[in-house]
Amino acid sequence: MITIFVEEVTIQKLLNAAHNASLFINTVESPFLQTQCDVLCIGTLMPELSEAMPNSSLVAQVSALTAPLISLYEGQAVVFVNASLNVG
Repeated sequence: MITIFVEEVTIQKLLNAAHNASLFINTVESPFLQTQCDVLCIGTLMPELSEAMPNSSLVAQVSALTAPLISLYEGQAVVFVNASLNVG
């Protein structure tokens, strides 16, 4: 068994570097984001969206607005993320 000790500041610096390199930006395309379907999609949950944009597929872009913050406790890690969800 190997035990590795990592300081909280080390992980925080890695998260800052990843944020500055724009690694926390993700585009999501999914069958659920269609405005019309036979079973379950965003159009069945929001009929007004289906009426305004028939037969369309939406794309969601998720991005971190600031670098995530991490707090390490014994046996667990808590991550705080301030993110933006852009659907279009």
